[in-house]
Amino acid sequence: MTEQSILIVSAEFPPTIGGVGAYAYEVARAFHERGRAVQVLAARAMPGTRMFDVQQPFPIQRMPEPGWMLLRQAARLFEVRKAIAQADVTAVLATEWRVGLWASLFARRCVKPFLVTAHGSEILLALNQWWRAPLARWVYGRAKRVMADSRYARDLVLALGVPAERVQVVLLGARMLNHSLDQAHRHAFRERWGLAGRRVLLTVARLVPRKGHDVVLRALPEIIKVCPEAVYVIVGDGDQRSKLESLTRELGIADHVRFAGHLSDDVRDAFIDVCDVYLQPSRQDRNTVEGFGLSLVEAMARGKPVVATVHGGILDILRDGDNGLLIGVDDVAGLAHAVVDVLVSPDRAATLAVHARDTVERTLNWSRVIDDIESILALDACVP
Repeated sequence: MTEQSILIVSAEFPPTIGGVGAYAYEVARAFHERGRAVQVLAARAMPGTRMFDVQQPFPIQRMPEPGWMLLRQAARLFEVRKAIAQADVTAVLATEWRVGLWASLFARRCVKPFLVTAHGSEILLALNQWWRAPLARWVYGRAKRVMADSRYARDLVLALGVPAERVQVVLLGARMLNHSLDQAHRHAFRERWGLAGRRVLLTVARLVPRKGHDVVLRALPEIIKVCPEAVYVIVGDGDQRSKLESLTRELGIADHVRFAGHLSDDVRDAFIDVCDVYLQPSRQDRNTVEGFGLSLVEAMARGKPVVATVHGGILDILRDGDNGLLIGVDDVAGLAHAVVDVLVSPDRAATLAVHARDTVERTLNWSRVIDDIESILALDACVP
């Protein structure tokens, strides 16, 4: 296969917070680290964007955001067309079907392979809104491959009527870090955040209903009965914060909860380093679902025991009792039992942690994701 120059088109990209943006960034970085030429065309600029962009080892172009919707769409179409037409771009990857709508208009015209990723919520939204479904189906039908990041996302795409041979599951990954905080820095970090002598439960996620923070809060009273030193740290922010803070007060567990807010990557990673168990009690909320669970895999990569719900793409990540513990959606008692099981059983926690890290090393890593994408691009049998 000749070397590919990849154009990644994404409506979300750091420093904007979100799973799709994190996916786009990690794929771009992984391609660059492999020595492949890659460039990004992204929307949704925000304060700090310019400084972030110039610090990256690959070029990033931000699409203009005029206030009037029709003018904004026209501006995006122009920028996408211009980017795809560049001679050094030999393949186009859209991070979801809505941004793929722009890219698919020009990729085939320029005879360049067009790939689109399917995550979950954006497909569920299309399935439940009659006017979105044909648009999503059209975009997926023009792609060389639809890369579903879980079997759950694949099944949603198939429910749209997309032929199965055009859909391939490409699980996402995490970066493997071979270092963590040493004992002195770990102790200092715990002291700084009031966590000395505490057993730390952690969730890193936006404060939105589908992340299930409230389930952990409701389980905490039972957990505290067995492990009174337990404290739940919530890293992230969102419109549910005041509601979650009120619930914390109602349950009388304020001394056992820390709302850390949005943090830098380094501080977020430090929290993962010092936590005793990572929690992801995700659920469906209207048209939003957990298509995969990147933060869950990042905790696994750092060798942490994890507890998560039987929901969405999480079933492609965890094997219950092997590399993590699975509980039912909204199962407060089940979550409390699983957390206590980890906290009071050091040997079991260690085994889960080792198997979790091994899963990421073997399969759930960005190097394997790039292998999968390059294999798709190398397929001569599929006409772009």
